[in-house]
Amino acid sequence: NPSILANWISRLAAGEHHVARGTRWPYKGAALSIDVPLMLSGTLIGSLGIATSDPQREWDTTTVLILQVVADAIALSLGRIEESKARSDVETRLEEIIRHSPDPLIVFDEEGNIIFHRITDGAILGYNDVSLVGNSAVDLIHPDDVMMVLDLFDRYRLIPGPKPLINLRIRSRAGEYIPCEVMATNLLDHPAVQGVIVTIRDVRTRLALEESVKEHQREYEALVQNLPCAVFRCDPATPWKINYCTDQIEDVTGWTVDQLAVQHGGVLHSLADPRDLGRIDAMMAADLAAHRPYAIEYEIRDRDGAIRWIAERGHPRFDADNRVSGIDGVVFDITDRKDLEYRLEHEALHDSLTGLPNRAGLLRALEDALESRVPLGIMFLDLDRFKLVNDSLG
Repeated sequence: NPSILANWISRLAAGEHHVARGTRWPYKGAALSIDVPLMLSGTLIGSLGIATSDPQREWDTTTVLILQVVADAIALSLGRIEESKARSDVETRLEEIIRHSPDPLIVFDEEGNIIFHRITDGAILGYNDVSLVGNSAVDLIHPDDVMMVLDLFDRYRLIPGPKPLINLRIRSRAGEYIPCEVMATNLLDHPAVQGVIVTIRDVRTRLALEESVKEHQREYEALVQNLPCAVFRCDPATPWKINYCTDQIEDVTGWTVDQLAVQHGGVLHSLADPRDLGRIDAMMAADLAAHRPYAIEYEIRDRDGAIRWIAERGHPRFDADNRVSGIDGVVFDITDRKDLEYRLEHEALHDSLTGLPNRAGLLRALEDALESRVPLGIMFLDLDRFKLVNDSLG
């Protein structure tokens, strides 16, 4: 009789028994039935019932109680079966995860002896088909690392929980000591583990990459240190504070890197003539705003107080958003070149014998005077017998 189904389920879900009269369900010919709920963790998962063909039968309290006890026992058994199946699924999944993990896992007791291990299919140590249970950790560690490991283990086993990573060399089955990164977790007080769990990672590839990077760094530093200029890295805005600079800055300015940082705040332009700062800042800012390199020349006063000329060349460095995040550049001492330029210019505009301005010098002076629009006068002097004196005496 479908009309009683909703009432039947609702009573069972409430933890109550249900009596049905004059129904053909659950058995054909049944005149009377009684059901009690099967409850698992507060959820209705089914019912347990008995039926009779005697329509006058009365279900007493004892019958209902016995039926409910049996139902509870069945529900408990079903729950244990589900829990066992779930635990088995978890264990199977965990076993497969560990087995396919590239990192070996070893569990040690409080004496440092192996009580469990999963070396994994990766087999970086070569023990994947060998049992290591009963071996001591000392048997697998490079002799030079043993004292360090014993000292750490003595301290680690007193404090539960994960421990910092350490690097050591572990002996493979072939006798090779492999550099590894090891992480330990103290679960000695955990009733299901009662050990120190250690995971091992082969770091040979990483160490090779690190050594390659260091070698390239050494080559770069050697190259930079042999350049005839100072290489620097500075902020992308005034006062353009230097964050890194090579030692050649002392050859250029007379100040060491540390002295420049301490006494001048790491600002190279603090050595320049204050009258040049506006021009320097404007030129740098304009080129950087256009995302292009800059080139400037200016005078500085070195540590001894002498005037030097330097040439500065810089390239903008960009971040992920294409904004200028810094400047990489070089600084040259061009004092000798400037002195040569001044000397050549002086010789071009002055007589080599007397040091007086020559015709080119006169024209340069006239051009400068006309451009400045200052009042001026021009006087022509004739020297008697100049050609004779010049031809005979030079």
